[in-house]
Amino acid sequence: MWIIPNGNKALLAILNSKFGWYLISKHCTQIQNGYQLIYKYLAKIPIPKLLLIVNSSKALLTIIALVDQLLQLHQEKSTIKLQSSLAQIQGKIDYCEGRIDELVYELYGLTEEERKVVEGA
Repeated sequence: MWIIPNGNKALLAILNSKFGWYLISKHCTQIQNGYQLIYKYLAKIPIPKLLLIVNSSKALLTIIALVDQLLQLHQEKSTIKLQSSLAQIQGKIDYCEGRIDELVYELYGLTEEERKVVEGA
């Protein structure tokens, strides 16, 4: 497994968003139940230049805050046994992930039609 030795939470969010996985599916070789995530392929994925500038936009700051919230929610989820509490936390996780997807679409300037293609993929 390759890693990106960088604490950039916005990059983490982009690569884990629906659009990020769409890009991975287009640029990386599919193997068994996933994709070959090696530099040769990952380097072809376009990353907005805004990510290189810390605190460069409100959207990026919001994405970073949502990533922090997601990390906290996943940590909470791992300690809870009660089904109703798990469902509540999962609802919050789903909201944060959906919001990140929307913000990533905005960063890339995707049209509604392009979003539908990604959502259908």
